[in-house]
Amino acid sequence: MAHEHGYFDQAHLIKAFYSFLGMTPSLFSLEAFAI
Repeated sequence: MAHEHGYFDQAHLIKAFYSFLGMTPSLFSLEAFAI
């Protein structure tokens, strides 16, 4: 997925995601889909 969106690897995607939203993608997913 990272490469499909222009990132060299998963680590760069996670770092950019954290910089933008202040949380990791996994934490975002947990909060976004919490019941």
